[in-house]
Amino acid sequence: MPDIPLKIEAGEHLGYLGKYEFLKNAQGNIDQEYRVHLEVFSNDRPPEYFLKALAAGQEEHGFQVIDGSGSNGVMEPENVFFNDIYRAIDTDTDGQLSENELIAFYQSATNKLEKVIAKHPSEWHFEEQVDNAWFNQVLEKGRDLLEQHASKYFQSEAIFQESAYREKIMSLYDDFIDHEKARIEQTAWMQQLDTEKLEIQPQVWHFWPLSISNIYDGERHWHEPILNPMSTNYSQYGNKKEYWGLFGENIRKGNKSSAHRALDIFAEVGTDVYACVDAEIQHTRHSDTNGNLIVLKVSDEKLVQRIWDERLNYKVHSLKDRTEDTIGSAFDLKKGLKFAYMHLKSIEANPETGKPLQAGDKVKMGQIIAKSGVSGTGVVGTRAPHLHFEVSTKHMYGDSSTKINPGYFVNFKYKDQQNNEEIKLQSDTSQKFHVGHHGDGAFSWTGFAG
Repeated sequence: MPDIPLKIEAGEHLGYLGKYEFLKNAQGNIDQEYRVHLEVFSNDRPPEYFLKALAAGQEEHGFQVIDGSGSNGVMEPENVFFNDIYRAIDTDTDGQLSENELIAFYQSATNKLEKVIAKHPSEWHFEEQVDNAWFNQVLEKGRDLLEQHASKYFQSEAIFQESAYREKIMSLYDDFIDHEKARIEQTAWMQQLDTEKLEIQPQVWHFWPLSISNIYDGERHWHEPILNPMSTNYSQYGNKKEYWGLFGENIRKGNKSSAHRALDIFAEVGTDVYACVDAEIQHTRHSDTNGNLIVLKVSDEKLVQRIWDERLNYKVHSLKDRTEDTIGSAFDLKKGLKFAYMHLKSIEANPETGKPLQAGDKVKMGQIIAKSGVSGTGVVGTRAPHLHFEVSTKHMYGDSSTKINPGYFVNFKYKDQQNNEEIKLQSDTSQKFHVGHHGDGAFSWTGFAG
């Protein structure tokens, strides 16, 4: 074991994942898996310039700094902070917190809670915490809530109290508590170290760890729509046309419709499709031409500006007899940004509801939102399965004026940047038609939000 404190550098190897025990279900079963617990705290109150840095330089950073030094973690009348939260959750003001109220609060207030930086006693410091009065209060509150929930399945509270089921479930709760006490007693690692040398105090300022990742460090806040994006090298009929998937009014000159208002990214059927940014689903639908599609919208002005400021320094490809365009005449950043994904095979489920993602749902950057397909390519099908990806400030079909070349956002590989394996993969794929108009079932859920 090295002497503490120990200087380390960014990217340096620290150790290995440990096995973590957690409650698997309501029956009290315990499971294990390898996890890492990340906690960020400081002895010092975070200064304004640091909070501004966390919010990528925004003057109105939105962080709420609360000194809860006297907090005991229980929602008591004298605990102002926790009672404010309690009142915000209890929307019907009946003094009880229902499951629906908790879910609704979590969905609407997650971002606010993530920006709370609170000073409170650290659970990693007090070995005797399992015997504290406040801890026992929490346990008893948990017991009461469990009994309330379980009694709903009986005709009356009296019947529940006399049933063998109550004794069994309370016994499982007791087993769970014994397990948690034993686990917690082993987590008070702070007192095992030289706290004076490390200058660790019992009560510290706690941060939401992922908020630290928002410090602007020159890296883009962007996730590619699919992994390893590259433009298509073949047309729908299997003709070798490296420019076919590029953006421009005359990019497909000589065809019935020469304009291509998107970037066609090669994607084998069933490829994961990602939300590029934090956004809201504006539109889901199916059309004969575009197939299954999803449109994401970003309305927050500061986020829109950040995405715009972090766009790539895209160099338009020089083509012999056609033009790759850059930006439409009516592109207006004040109207927000829209990201359209087309020819999809299927849509993913909302992790909070379990239902397919739909208009109005919020998605996070890097979240898988769909699988790629070939829907909308007609009965004939295609020899170039791809994801049709558009960026605009007002999503309109058949309109180029509000769209911008996706190359300013998607760091894709053009033909001369693809390696031999990637070129061969596209060549092999072009040898057969992928019929998906009927194979990819039409989205049965459609909607528009905003």
